[in-house]
Amino acid sequence: MKHRFLNKSTKMNKITKIALSVAILSILGCNIPTATTTPEPKTEPQTESQATKPETKISLCDEKPTTTEIGRDILPIDPKYKDLGFLGQLFTAYPCGKDRVKQVFGVEGDSYTLGSTIFLKGQPSQALIDTYLSIGFSCFELSSGAACKSETGDKKIELSKTVKVDDLMKLEPFYEFFKSDDCVNCG
Repeated sequence: MKHRFLNKSTKMNKITKIALSVAILSILGCNIPTATTTPEPKTEPQTESQATKPETKISLCDEKPTTTEIGRDILPIDPKYKDLGFLGQLFTAYPCGKDRVKQVFGVEGDSYTLGSTIFLKGQPSQALIDTYLSIGFSCFELSSGAACKSETGDKKIELSKTVKVDDLMKLEPFYEFFKSDDCVNCG
């Protein structure tokens, strides 16, 4: 019986010594694999440009236009302008710079030539009324086509003349009040 006890004790001492040795070496920074150690995945060294290059998503400014069946290019539209087929392209392109704005259908130089009809959501605020009047829009009752006089009923504002793009952009802050738009002089 005494013999078995010594053998078990000797085996325990060896295991304990190995475990302590591994623990000490780990503390000292030596990398000793153990049964529970997961090997680190091997990675190829990266070049400096690979290491610092962030993943980029194509912005709306760089996205290519789509082409309609009749051959007209349509620039991408920011989702917040999704109901504005014509002005949505202009509102999206404007922050991208003049080169992008020139790609918008109806833009010639610094002018927007298509005219515009904008269908409004509810009664426009005085700020919106002042803005569209300053650009040259007129307001009409949808039900009668008469000039806007009442504060009730659905309305549309319409512009039939060419205006400066910068002037038309004054409407952008009010986009949430627009149901949809259409062009007036688009053929």
